[in-house]
Amino acid sequence: MSELAGIARTLGAEPPSEYRLDAAPLASRRASLQSALGTRPPVALHAFAGSRARCVAVSEWRVLAESLVRRGRAVLWIGARPELDEIRAGGVSPHWYFADVIGDGSLRDAIALLTLCTALVGHDSGPMHIASALGVPVVGIFAPGEPRRTFPQGPGPARVIARPSPVGITAGVILRELDELLTQPSPTIARR
Repeated sequence: MSELAGIARTLGAEPPSEYRLDAAPLASRRASLQSALGTRPPVALHAFAGSRARCVAVSEWRVLAESLVRRGRAVLWIGARPELDEIRAGGVSPHWYFADVIGDGSLRDAIALLTLCTALVGHDSGPMHIASALGVPVVGIFAPGEPRRTFPQGPGPARVIARPSPVGITAGVILRELDELLTQPSPTIARR
């Protein structure tokens, strides 16, 4: 946002304090996808980032998903088909949904699906920033990353897990941050 603010000021415009996406143009697609998701709004999980060295182990993501299901939450896995195939290779729960199966695999459908979620947990990546811009509560994982520069800057509440590597970031750590996120009274960003 600071880089964008500098550009806006150079052009004589007032810079925005946050970025925001309008989901209204997706209303008909959202309605269609909602019927496929059932009645429980899911928590979206995005277990991947541009570099595997920055990613929490898939096994921890699966434990997180199973923990959410035990708590009565549905899970929506977001990602590219090869990534989601990696999740599916370990077996799936009937309470897990996959964005590439429910939707058509397009970015438009992924965005529409994110608007139907209670929250998104994901690495510092496109889906995290899109969810944040839509106002969806976000737990962002930076392992490593630049959370001071690229934290979730949208209108919704966010929490950040920032570590020098993904080692030690467990399903339990992520679940605690998600619990804090979903019980906080107002939008804030907490970095851990």
